[in-house]
Amino acid sequence: MSGERKEEILNAAEECFAENGFSGTSMKEIADRAGVAKSLIYHHFDSKQHLWKENAERRLTGFGMYHGIREMVELLKTNGIEGVRKGGEYKVFFRFLQEHPQFVRMIAWLDAERSFPVPMIPPPELRTVILDSLSELQKDGILRSDLDPGVFVIVFIAISKIWFISHDCMSAWLRDGSESVEKDEKYIESAMRVLLNGMAGGK
Repeated sequence: MSGERKEEILNAAEECFAENGFSGTSMKEIADRAGVAKSLIYHHFDSKQHLWKENAERRLTGFGMYHGIREMVELLKTNGIEGVRKGGEYKVFFRFLQEHPQFVRMIAWLDAERSFPVPMIPPPELRTVILDSLSELQKDGILRSDLDPGVFVIVFIAISKIWFISHDCMSAWLRDGSESVEKDEKYIESAMRVLLNGMAGGK
């Protein structure tokens, strides 16, 4: 029962954060939405920030985000940029945001409020593995060597995130009248073509 209650609290918190932002949500509101006493929330989470971060973590982990990012880096090693482009593995983070609009609203609020840094990166040990792998690809000439490898990750995240945070404004720049999902595909495929071409080294 304790696990079920915790999940109910997380679901209620996610709804509140998406509707009102981090600063605009109180622990009492979350408790009322979940139908539990506020003391029960503090039994599972020591702060509102802890509750926000665990909510984000369960979505990222549950979707296989970290595995997907690692797999994409491995594919860069074995198949190069052209292989990743053809296979479409670069869409893993984009797909996550596409399928979790409530999470997009949560991070949009937090970006605007700047209450604390948005946890959009994997655990430190995985981040180190990814950055080290990208550095190796730079040494091998697969990726350009004149940039900090973290820039590749930052731009990749930003390209995906901005589309969903400012979708209506951004999609107005696309001159076709296609449906929303088709526009999503047109955008990410074109944007990633620009990014991957810009990442390419001499090989």
